[in-house]
Parts: sequence; C-alpha cells; structure tokens
Amino acid sequence: MKNRNQNSQFPPTSSSYPIIKIFFLNIAIILFLIASFEVYLRSDKRFDHYKNDAQFTHGVKTHLNSLGYRDEEFSEVIKSDGSQTLIFAAGGSNTYGSGVPWENVFVKRVQYFLNHSQTEKEYYAINGGGQGKPIREVIDQINELNLGTFPKIIILSISAPIISKMFELSMKNPVGLDNSKTLDSPLFNLKWIMEDFFLSLHVWLHHHTRSYAFIDQELRTRLFKMKLMKERLDKINGAMMAYAFQTDKTNEAYNGLILKTYDRIEEKISSIHNEANSTLILMGIPMRFMISDNAIDNLRNIDKEKMKIDPMEKIKLMAEKHGILYADLKKRLVRERKNMASGKTKWNDLYIQNDYAHLNARGHELAAEVLFKILQANGL
Repeated sequence: MKNRNQNSQFPPTSSSYPIIKIFFLNIAIILFLIASFEVYLRSDKRFDHYKNDAQFTHGVKTHLNSLGYRDEEFSEVIKSDGSQTLIFAAGGSNTYGSGVPWENVFVKRVQYFLNHSQTEKEYYAINGGGQGKPIREVIDQINELNLGTFPKIIILSISAPIISKMFELSMKNPVGLDNSKTLDSPLFNLKWIMEDFFLSLHVWLHHHTRSYAFIDQELRTRLFKMKLMKERLDKINGAMMAYAFQTDKTNEAYNGLILKTYDRIEEKISSIHNEANSTLILMGIPMRFMISDNAIDNLRNIDKEKMKIDPMEKIKLMAEKHGILYADLKKRLVRERKNMASGKTKWNDLYIQNDYAHLNARGHELAAEVLFKILQANGL
C-alpha cells in the first residue's frame, strides 16, 4: 500500500505534462477561438462594415477602372471633342470615399449638382483619391497630369492623416532645425521604426481580418467611452502628428519638424497653383473631434487645449496667402452640428461608424454643397 501511494502522484508533476505542451495547447485553443470568431463575423452580414480588402472599404464594395481610379472607364464617359469641363479631385481616403458608395462620394455629388444646375456646360469629375495616400504622392499625381490642357479644375482635399504621412519625408531630412540631433538619435530612430512597424501591422490586420477590426474598433470605442483610454498625442506617425500636440514627450525639435512639414506642403501647393493652367481649389477635411465640443464627437478624449496647430486653419491660411480658392468644409460641418444639437436638423454622425476621420454619405453631401457654392460663385 505504501509503494502504491508513493508511485501515484496527484496532481501530476510538471514532468508528466511538460510546460511546453501546455503552452502550445493554450496557443492552439486561442487560435481556434479566433478562427471561429473570424468565421462567425464573415458569415453574419451585420458585421460587413468590418470588411476591408481590395474589393471592399468599410463594408462598401468598390470598383476600380482600368487605370486604377475609383471611377468609370474614362473612354466611356469622357468625350473626345473636349466639350466637357473636366474636374480632377485629388486626395486620400476621403476623396476615394472609404466606407461610402461610389455615387455618394463628394466628387460625384458635386458633378451631379453642376450638371443639374441652370448651365449649358457639361461637367465630369474624376475621382483621383487613393487609400492611404500621403500628400506628397497626391501632389505628385497632380503634377503628372497634362496641366496645360487638362483638367480645367483641380480639387485638392487635405486631411490630418495625409498631412501626417508627409512627416516621414521631413523625418528623414531634418536639416536646418534646432536640436535636429535629438531627432537623429538612435533612440528616436528606433521609436520611429517600431511605431511604423506596428502601424503597418495594424493596417494589414484591418485589411485581412474582421476579428481584429471588430476588437480594435468596438473594444477601443468602449474603453474610450468609459474614459479608461485616451488617444496618444505624442505619436510620431498617424493623424495626431498634424496637430503638434504639446506633451511632456515632445520637444522643440519635434514641433519644428512638423512646421517644416507644413512648409514643404505649402511649397508644393503653391507650385501647382503657379504652374498649372487650371483653377485650384483646396478643401480641408477636419477630423470629427474638431467639429464640436460635444463628447460624442470626441470619444477618444483628445485634449484640444494641448493642440498647437489646427491643420484646417493652416491650410486655409496657405490658400489665402497664395490666392487659392478654399472650400471651408470645417465651417459647414460645425454649423451643421450646432443645428443638430439645437434640434433644427435631424441627428447624423457625419462620419462613418466608429471612425473619426472618414466622412459618411451625409458628410460627403455637405462637402459637395460647399464645393458647388465655390464653383458657382467664381463662375466655374
């Protein structure tokens, strides 16, 4: 009896069930649960708005023409006799129309307004927007056009996310800045590399899985609402950079680099304005937390008191300085939100679900209205 008790060990020792086996078993269980959740999200149409891939953007099916534009085939809609007034809309994902059906994007809505106004002209607006495009690529795309003859009107929409992507160019060349050595330090470069890697991984997971998109948006939204989470204001990539938030982790060299980024953007915009035989219109697209002080518009609890730059005001001042037409969408969105708050108009988020950067169909409609008024007022 004694020998039997000595040989039967309970609970089992680690030698009976090695830790490595338990580890891999737990990993397998977690992967199985994630895969099951992924299958569930993909099979239930209620979660289609998390679909992001080559054919869908925030659940909305997209189609690109043979030249890679989210538009119709130009050979079928653009007349060879030059009788149409052509508009080229350049920009990032808002111009592209992320999360919005093609016909509701402001590019096509302003085309509709123009063609249904009391004018004998016929207009065609080309959607030249691209997902995740930095502003330097947007401007290079404009420069590749035959600006001597095409198009007559260029609409360049600018938002904080595409401004921030210009930061990388400045980051690689911080010449002429005080304290530029701080930016060139191994620690800062390592931080840049790590944040850039995790941002790229974040984007990849959003575009290839629904479970990550669901957890990222739903969980983070709830944590923001419960004030258990705040947006990081010291990121060296992402939209927050464009606002130059003053935090204990930022310094004069960092802020100087942001200002230099705006200077480079201004140089490129003024070059287009001066060299193109086209009318240039700038339109700033504000992020949601900038259109009101209502908590529902600032779910990420961003401390606007720490903001040193309002990107929309910065772009507006650039336009005024160089005599460029400016479509003040921020002013229109602020007024619309005030009307909603007072009950004059029906409530609408103006931005797509769980998003603070991309306009929804109503937001695009307001953008088209602002552009239409600018075009009418200037006889275009």
